[in-house]
Amino acid sequence: MTLLAETMLRTVTDPDAARRRKERKIMSLKGHTIVCGYGQVGEAVSVALRGARREVVVVDHRPEHLEWAQTLGLHTLVGDATDEDVLRRAGIERAASLVTVINSDPSNLYVVLSAKGLNPGVRVIARASDESAARKMRRAGADEVVNPYQLSGNRIAAMMLAPRLSRLLSGDVTSEHFTIRELSVPGAMVGRTVADLGRETGALVVAIWRDGQPLRSRAEDVLRAGDAVLVAGAAAEVEAVEAAPAGGVQPA
Repeated sequence: MTLLAETMLRTVTDPDAARRRKERKIMSLKGHTIVCGYGQVGEAVSVALRGARREVVVVDHRPEHLEWAQTLGLHTLVGDATDEDVLRRAGIERAASLVTVINSDPSNLYVVLSAKGLNPGVRVIARASDESAARKMRRAGADEVVNPYQLSGNRIAAMMLAPRLSRLLSGDVTSEHFTIRELSVPGAMVGRTVADLGRETGALVVAIWRDGQPLRSRAEDVLRAGDAVLVAGAAAEVEAVEAAPAGGVQPA
């Protein structure tokens, strides 16, 4: 009995065993998001995604930066995200998206190239310090490139010019009474109309994204596979749309 207890204690406290347990959890993930770089921007991205109930794997070469991430319920992996083996261990082949916000344009560029090489279908958002770096990242396959400094400046200007609209569009306004979210069209609603979706969930369809372009929604518009909708309403109404892909929206 004592030997069994000692073995169990070593298993729990052994750093290598703990690392293997964490990596086994990561290997079981599918459709998750990988966040490369856990500085201020990486933390903000990870916390927001976790708040939206997304599974997130944070990759950073600094163990001390990941200690706080673990307390927030994030999966963590110590390593250099520019290393393809590290991306594989983070589950890049099964990931739905990757965000690279390392404080280095060359590193972010290399992560974009590696991620797209390992999983051409993964959605990649990259951080760039200027437009020259942004162009290179787009050519490398990044789906979106952002400059945090430019975004901050635009957000401050918007808060001065249209503070309520700025809060709404940034997602700051959310409660049980009102929220706004972009969601994929539920499978059960493909081939049906915007009016059907609104009637069965109570949510208001503000716009439709189709083939990369926003469209003003009309009640008679037929929803297609691959469409995304911008929906607004009470939290329960929006959640009804989000929950629909698993079991479908039941007619009232």
